Amino acid sequence: MKLYTSKFMLQEYFQPVLTFQGYTIYDIEHSVKRFKERLKLPLFYYEKLLKKAILWLVKNKKDTIEDRYIFVSNKYNFGIQLDWRKDRKDNKFAGFTATTLSDKEMNFFKYDDKKIIIETLKHKGLPLTEAKKLIQNEIGYFRIKTPKILDKIGYSIFYENGKIYYTFNVVRL
Repeated sequence: MKLYTSKFMLQEYFQPVLTFQGYTIYDIEHSVKRFKERLKLPLFYYEKLLKKAILWLVKNKKDTIEDRYIFVSNKYNFGIQLDWRKDRKDNKFAGFTATTLSDKEMNFFKYDDKKIIIETLKHKGLPLTEAKKLIQNEIGYFRIKTPKILDKIGYSIFYENGKIYYTFNVVRL
């Protein structure tokens, strides 16, 4: 077996968007662009939520623990997806964001669990009466539809035997 080597190594490129309290947040896809498109607010509010996120991580002693989050601005109704992990370059903890979610895109975790489940089942073609029966019996497994970018980066929500599970943490600030 021959090991393939190349003089062209893939280089990750992350655009730093904020440095605060000794931590850096990087935009790895189009988080800032999506914020500008979806919210029509000054970038100051994006940065303000990221600063609050860093302060929350430090206060809750999560700043040295790898995890995945959606930080939600209660006041301005938007969310920023954030992977919190060690930077591969310097081994320091940092945030990596791929997208910003509008109020409409966050509906999947803002409302009553049963309503989300029933709407998801209806969207998948199940009649309303059967969807309600499934929920009342609290059986089964299925993924709940989330924005495509969240699926792309591995964030998902699923229903199993009467409970909703998230593969990320939702933090309201």
